[in-house]
Amino acid sequence: MTKDLREVVAVGAAWGVGTDVPRMREAFPFLQFDSVAEAHERGPEAAVAAQWEMLCDKAAAIPRFPEFAAVLEAAYAEPRLRSLFPFTSHWTVAFSSCTGRRYRCEVAIAPQYGDGPYLVLRYPNTGVHGETATAAQAVALALAHLPDSVGPATAGHPR
Repeated sequence: MTKDLREVVAVGAAWGVGTDVPRMREAFPFLQFDSVAEAHERGPEAAVAAQWEMLCDKAAAIPRFPEFAAVLEAAYAEPRLRSLFPFTSHWTVAFSSCTGRRYRCEVAIAPQYGDGPYLVLRYPNTGVHGETATAAQAVALALAHLPDSVGPATAGHPR
């Protein structure tokens, strides 16, 4: 946080020319970075791994929604999904073939509270591939709709 708009402009300029996270942290101590931001600098594999870790930590912190954690656990167990960049929106877990925003979502799984079905989605909101009773079944259905050419995630933005 800063109240000085000149610092905001300086941050934007430094980021725009590719200043790395350690130098940004040193130059602008008011900035906060998470492990995913730092991992991006080590390459797409590191960014994917850090994002998975962050989402699994998030799921562990929300015990009242075990279905969300079940999707993450089942998806992580599958090497093809584990190699993609996972992200969430409204508790839907989506899988991107690139690490930069706007993500390129290849498939998504929406868990429901309680005994509701797991929805396997074309993302964003372009239809439903199907419904399943378990997270493992949802992951299998998601994999069935994932083109063979997809993965692992690449650095940057969708082309």
